[in-house]
Amino acid sequence: MEEAEDAIAVVGIGCNFPGGEGLDNFWKVLLEGKNCSVPIPKERFDKSSWYDPDDNKAGKSRTAKAALINGFNEFDHRLFGISDSEVEQMDPQQKQLLQCVYRALENAGIPMEKASGTRTGVYFGIMNRDYETNAAHVHPSVINHWTGTCLAMSIAANRVSYIFNFTGPSLSLDCACSSSLVALHLACQSIKQGDCEMAVCGGVNCIIEPRVFVALSKAKMISPGGTSKPFSNKADGYGRGEGCGVVLLKPLKKAIQDHDHIWGIISKTAVNQDGHSVSPITKPSMTQQEELLRRIYSESDLANVQYIEAHGTGTPVGDQTEAGSISNVIAKAKPPGSEILRIGSVKSNIGHTESAAGVAGLIKVLLMMKHETICPSVFYSEETASVDAKALNIKVPQESEKWEALGPRIAGVNNFGFGGTNAHAIVKQHKQSHIEQRNGGKQKKYFVMSANSPKSLTLMTEDTIKHLDADSELDVDSLLYTSACRRSHLKHKYRKAIMVSSKVELKEKLSATLSKNVRPSLSDPRLVFVFCGNGVTYHGMCKQLLKHEPVFRGKLEEIGKLFQRLIKVIYFRSTLQNRVTGGKMLVISNMAISEVTALLPCYSGKVCLAAFNSLQSCTLSGDADAIESIHKELSTSANSQNLFLRVLDVPAAYHSHMMDPILQEIEETIGSLKVNDLDTELFSTVTGKEVQHGDFCTGEYWARNIREPVAFEQAVNSATKGKKNVVL
Repeated sequence: MEEAEDAIAVVGIGCNFPGGEGLDNFWKVLLEGKNCSVPIPKERFDKSSWYDPDDNKAGKSRTAKAALINGFNEFDHRLFGISDSEVEQMDPQQKQLLQCVYRALENAGIPMEKASGTRTGVYFGIMNRDYETNAAHVHPSVINHWTGTCLAMSIAANRVSYIFNFTGPSLSLDCACSSSLVALHLACQSIKQGDCEMAVCGGVNCIIEPRVFVALSKAKMISPGGTSKPFSNKADGYGRGEGCGVVLLKPLKKAIQDHDHIWGIISKTAVNQDGHSVSPITKPSMTQQEELLRRIYSESDLANVQYIEAHGTGTPVGDQTEAGSISNVIAKAKPPGSEILRIGSVKSNIGHTESAAGVAGLIKVLLMMKHETICPSVFYSEETASVDAKALNIKVPQESEKWEALGPRIAGVNNFGFGGTNAHAIVKQHKQSHIEQRNGGKQKKYFVMSANSPKSLTLMTEDTIKHLDADSELDVDSLLYTSACRRSHLKHKYRKAIMVSSKVELKEKLSATLSKNVRPSLSDPRLVFVFCGNGVTYHGMCKQLLKHEPVFRGKLEEIGKLFQRLIKVIYFRSTLQNRVTGGKMLVISNMAISEVTALLPCYSGKVCLAAFNSLQSCTLSGDADAIESIHKELSTSANSQNLFLRVLDVPAAYHSHMMDPILQEIEETIGSLKVNDLDTELFSTVTGKEVQHGDFCTGEYWARNIREPVAFEQAVNSATKGKKNVVL
């Protein structure tokens, strides 16, 4: 099926739902049909003071259970540059969103430094203000300059934009339980009309405040047992759940162009409102649910959709209304002979996560598409069904089943708010073509890791070893590429780089590094490239890089075209110097240059100082017998044991009087050269200073280049003067 020109791709996911943080834990909960409802722990609130099974008791909750995440307030604030004093005041919902956005970027393989400064939009659904409600009861003396931003709902989105340096639209929205799918709708629209080039969207919900339970109990919306039982006659209200889910969106064309992993395609989204079609305001409207579905589904969509992730809260009125609207518009409208439409609800697993409910359903669908498996709906059975599935032409799966499909899998996601705002999204599977490029198993490559602390680096190493053990089909080349090119490194100061050629070798070397200390890398290093003279090149140099690394090869070809302008210098400098033969050059180290120059008057006209290597190292050049004499003199001196002396294997005595006969011809043949604009700092080893007018572009300069001493030590000092963290 052809995708629309403006189709949106999901390229990254980050989540933390009951049952464990991350996609693997969420999938395990879904696949195994787990229900994550637990007794509310005292760290949230004292349920003994708030719970009473008697609905007539004022100020009491009818339930003492909910589906909760572990460590809801745990947060690595230093990773995000947040101070100790600020994090104490932060709403846990802000913390969860920051962590899930980080995970979504990581899942997408987009380093933070690459995402920084992009026109990325931020759209989050957030409805409950438990933390703010609790904060209202603190003593006024506790209030400080962080209080406002740490509690404000608007900052939930704005802080993500600030921390990650996203410059697209940024907003938090509340339309109750449909908030996160409405956020998805707005994010897709924003990308399509050019407000942003990328978007993070989703929702969050944290349960801290008992008063919300009381309000929902008095409205008889929540289940006394604390669990949602969608489409079951045992349903007696919804079970509350908490969690956070974030998806990263890009235009499909751009995602394909950038070689992103594509979880799925958001084909269409739509939003509407019940208006006054029903009463009271909280009652669902079948009329408006059907209107929404009719507006979004084309004939082609109706023929191909195979699954609907229902809102399915487990309320008797809500479930029957939704099942009826799905049946009337989709299930009964499918062409004769079509596979029966499956429906399910994630709320049977993790409860109703309210403002995160829509994105939880979306992530469930994307995971089912990845694993080609439809997950069971917990608590449902044909014997206890509250809906007539056969008459409605739907099926509610009771166990995991293979998601059979001839073409791309297609699903819909429903999401309704208790104030009447309804949202729906059509999601399509994206089939990516994988072109395997093998290196024959011989070439060594690097596995790279970076973290903000030694502890984080150790945890990352242990986690990688765990995944290597668990995934027998892991593609090592893909893993190495992702580690080097699709992870954040510049921000982190603790790093490891391991050269490997196989999965077994990677695991062995990672295990070996666990006991080793890692020193922090330099922050904001100043990189200085030093281009050497004789002795460091060889025939066939870079042959392997040219053969196996297309980026290196392409850049070298680009440089080669630029260097064609310099062939004149290279040609005449090389050919004229080849005329000069004889003489020798001697490197002397561990001896002050002033002591070396004190020896030279005896060899006037025969030996020259050819290079200043450092304060304790230099190179002499000149007549062979004179160089041999100095070598012998120093070799037999009292300090000879401390000296490093080496006669260089070169054909001529460069940077000495032996170059004098060719200097005029160098000047004349090279002449004047075109001056190009510089976009980096350049330092000359002729002058020892930063490039000045006339350097590098005249025959006179290149004559000095082959005759005068190499001012290496002076040039290095100039390049590093006043600078910290220099890497040569």
